[in-house]
Amino acid sequence: MAKHLFNNVKEIAGKFPGSTDSLFVDCYLTDLPDCSSRVFKLYDNLPAHYHKSCDEILYLLQGKAKFHIFDDDGVTEVESQIMEPGLMVTFFRNTTHQVEIIESPVFLSCDTPRRQPDDVHFIHKEETEGVKFVNHMDKLGKFCC
Repeated sequence: MAKHLFNNVKEIAGKFPGSTDSLFVDCYLTDLPDCSSRVFKLYDNLPAHYHKSCDEILYLLQGKAKFHIFDDDGVTEVESQIMEPGLMVTFFRNTTHQVEIIESPVFLSCDTPRRQPDDVHFIHKEETEGVKFVNHMDKLGKFCC
């Protein structure tokens, strides 16, 4: 395995489709046991959720989004923040957060350790019933890295 890897994140961010049938589309840059990183575009508001097994770091590359952060009960909002390009937020394990789209947000995401696909726990499961969660760029026939 190579000891380094370069990715053109700006170029990857420009390859996302205009629309999709899922909440977001992503492109994995690294997928290692200690850390995964990816670029993703959000197409619909992301309901309140948390991750049990990883910390999540999000850096906004393009667009605009409003983040809502909730108390330990997962219901009481304790803070909200509008993010514009250049801002970064870190969510530690079990921090309930929600993302509201303002303008086609594209993020660079790092999860440590690697976030397992089933480590997205929605507070109100009924909000995601019948909703496709994610499409991966390679599954859409697009080479992203």
